[in-house]
Amino acid sequence: MKNKKVYFLYLLILASILLMLIPSLQYTFRGFFMFRDSFWVIGSITGLLMFVLFFWEYVLGIKSIVRLFTDDVISIVNLHRWIGINAVLLLLLHPLTLILESLINRKEILLKVIPSNNYEFQVVLGELIFILVLIVWLSSYLVRKKISHRIWKLIHSLAYVVLPLTYIHAEQIGTFFKSSMIQDNIKITMLIFSLICLYRFFQFIGLFSNKYVVKSINNINKDVLGLNLTPVDSPIKPKRGQFVDIKLHGMGESHPFTVYYFKPENNEIYLAIKKAGKFTAKIGNLKIGDSVYLDGPYGVFTKEAYLPTSKKIVLIAGGIGITPFIQLIEYIKSNYANLEEVVLFYANKTIEDISLKKYLDSLNIPNLKVVICLSREQADVPYEKGHVDVNLMKRYLKNDIKSYQYFMCGPEPLMDGVTAELMSKGVEEKNIFKEEFGW
Repeated sequence: MKNKKVYFLYLLILASILLMLIPSLQYTFRGFFMFRDSFWVIGSITGLLMFVLFFWEYVLGIKSIVRLFTDDVISIVNLHRWIGINAVLLLLLHPLTLILESLINRKEILLKVIPSNNYEFQVVLGELIFILVLIVWLSSYLVRKKISHRIWKLIHSLAYVVLPLTYIHAEQIGTFFKSSMIQDNIKITMLIFSLICLYRFFQFIGLFSNKYVVKSINNINKDVLGLNLTPVDSPIKPKRGQFVDIKLHGMGESHPFTVYYFKPENNEIYLAIKKAGKFTAKIGNLKIGDSVYLDGPYGVFTKEAYLPTSKKIVLIAGGIGITPFIQLIEYIKSNYANLEEVVLFYANKTIEDISLKKYLDSLNIPNLKVVICLSREQADVPYEKGHVDVNLMKRYLKNDIKSYQYFMCGPEPLMDGVTAELMSKGVEEKNIFKEEFGW
């Protein structure tokens, strides 16, 4: 159930849309336009609404702002995607309706490359905005998984020039910019956007980050580093299942990692980081005493598992996806009597890939069963061989699979495949929870 702050966020988004839409309709029905101008009016209104939705895309893309409303990253990411899709639809509709209006009224359709006057310059500017938004959208929705995180962020930064360009475009030739109310709304929006850009700059240079030092660093397995961090100044206090963003310098890129253990008595944070790419390679070069910068915490993954109503729980982890479940396991140690059954299915390729193997092997908790599954192990080992699927689960679960809550963290193919199987067997989607960093 969403909290009141989230509904307030929805209300703010709706109010910002109505503040553009209502004055536009009032201006339209005062008799300034004839029926043949209908497509022009629709095109102008879609441009205004597109401007508002683009603005909210910036706001919802900043985790530290979103955290004022909710820790639930996934619900905001879904809202972010929904707004993005509709903004792009409006982007497509805006020029299409203007072209239709030109065809109906037999006007010249302006598609310019080299402008000869200010109006044509604004048309070219609109074409540039169109291209930039499509590039950002395509990189986020169609090829995101095929390009590196660094390249995606670089492309995504192009979005920050879209709103200022849109403002210039609307201020010069916008139909409804003659309305003082709309002018005021747009100027206020641009002021807020400017403050957001300033905040993002300060955030980039590390002004709002929490400084930590490396207390210890070790190899959990051949591909995973264990990083123990202790705070220098104000500490982060993550809840169970949350993650933090880590930067290696005050200025620079950041990446999210789950906090698999937190010591409240001294505020130490433990991270398990899979070696994959340039960023994690740099983390591997850290020495004891080196400084890093954290931002967060974020997320609400596994929060439903701690509710008194949660009795039968299935945890599904793949590789480094075991980390969000460690604090839950620690909780179960002291509260196993409140649970009927907990089963952890942990998927890896080989025995060498198992993270925190000694810890998992040492567990002896009533009502908790650990099932390790290896997909490529050739040696004779006391673990399951193959993949985690419904057939494997049925062998270990005492009750009907529809009676459990499922929590998953791991590679997308694993989570998507198991989710599809579970739902095909009658498990309700509301009982399936996944960890997705989203941003």
